[in-house]
Formats: sequence, structure tokens, C-alpha cells
Amino acid sequence: MLAERPAINSLHPDAAGLAPIHYVVGSGIRTATAEAVVWGSGFIGSNDALRMPVEQILAVRGPLTARRVVEAGGALGLPMGDPALLLPLFYDPDIAPRYDIGLIQHFREAGPNRCRACRPASACA
Repeated sequence: MLAERPAINSLHPDAAGLAPIHYVVGSGIRTATAEAVVWGSGFIGSNDALRMPVEQILAVRGPLTARRVVEAGGALGLPMGDPALLLPLFYDPDIAPRYDIGLIQHFREAGPNRCRACRPASACA
């Protein structure tokens, strides 16, 4: 992609020593550490704790995360928005659609036996 290097999950053992780790999309700010740089990530839960210096948070996903950063001593007026909305500018493969509707499950719910009620009977066979 942009860095011309493979992406690696920050929780993967191979990520140890790779600093800084950039948190860009999703709800990963709760796992960000002092070596992290955040530009666009957010919190997933109201009880998630901020474990990194607020000076390294350059942008957040939305107003709830922005408020939590300010409460922790961060600056007002951080840029907000989900950087994933920009993905088609950088990655837009030419793939022919196979179905009328697509469902992308959250990784916690993903799997062949989840969301069976969402599929037509012919797709469950």
C-alpha cells in the first residue's frame, strides 16, 4: 500500500519493537501505547482507558473519542473522521460483484455459522 510494506496487527508478536505503530482505523485507541501515533482511531466502549500520551493523538474518529481525549488533557479541536472513508482513493480493485448484497461481519461475529438468519435458505445449503 502506501508504505510499500505489509500491514501487521499491533498485537502480533512480530510487532514488538516496530515503533511507532500507527492507529488509523477502527476502535484500537484503547490498545495504543506510548509508542503509538493515532490519526483516526476511536474508542469502542465507554469504559475504555487511554493508555498513551495525548500529544501523540493527531486525529480521532468522532466526537465521543475527542471528548475523552480532551478529558485526559488533550487539545480541543482535533480533526475528526474515519480515515477508512478515504480507502477507495488508494485501494480500489477491479472486482466483479457476485451478489446483490454484501455483508461484512465484525471479526467477533465472523464465521460460517453466524448470521444464518441474514442469508436466504439457498445460500445456507
